Amino acid sequence: MTIRHIIHTIKEAVEPLYGIHEAESIARMVVCEELSYNLSQLVAHYDEECEIANLNQIVEELASGRPVQYVLGKAEFCEMEFEVEEGVLIPRPETEELVYRIAEMAKPGAHILDVGTGSGAIAISLAKMVERAEVVAVDISCEALAVAQRNAARLGAEVEFVEADALADLSHLGEFDIIVSNPPYIPQSD
Repeated sequence: MTIRHIIHTIKEAVEPLYGIHEAESIARMVVCEELSYNLSQLVAHYDEECEIANLNQIVEELASGRPVQYVLGKAEFCEMEFEVEEGVLIPRPETEELVYRIAEMAKPGAHILDVGTGSGAIAISLAKMVERAEVVAVDISCEALAVAQRNAARLGAEVEFVEADALADLSHLGEFDIIVSNPPYIPQSD
C-alpha cells in the first residue's frame, strides 16, 4: 500500500467526523508519526510502498471519535512533545498563547503555580522558558501527575508536582508570583 493510499484510507474514515481539511491533517499526522517522517519526507515519498502494522486499529479508533493525540499517545505543545493518555486532557494550541504571554512577563526566578496541571504542559513549558523559574504543579489526579512527571523527566524540566485539590487550601505551598490554570472546558451537564 502506498503512503498516498494510507492517507486516503485514514482521511475517508474520519472525514464524516472532522471535515475534509481536519481529516487530511489527522491522516498526515498519523502517517508521519508511524513512519517517523516529517512533512517534507511524507510528500517526497507519497507514492512509495510502505506498511503500518496497526493501521486497521488506528483507523478504527479514529473513526470512533477517539482523538488522534490519544491514539498516538502524544501531543505537541510549545514546540515540545508531551505524552498524553486517557484521563489527561490534551493540551490545546490556544493555551500556548497563555504560556508565551506569561513567559514574556515573568521575571527570572519567578515562583509559578500551575493549578490542574494534567500532562504538565503549562508547568513544564514555563519551567523551560522562564529563567530560574521555581514551578509547582498541582493536580487532584495521581494518574495525571504520573504522566506530568514522565514528561518533565523526558524534557529535562525542574517542576515540583503535588497531588492536591485545587478547591482546597493550597497556602501550604507558599507564595507565588504567578498562578496559572487552564481548566477543562466541560459542559455543566457533564
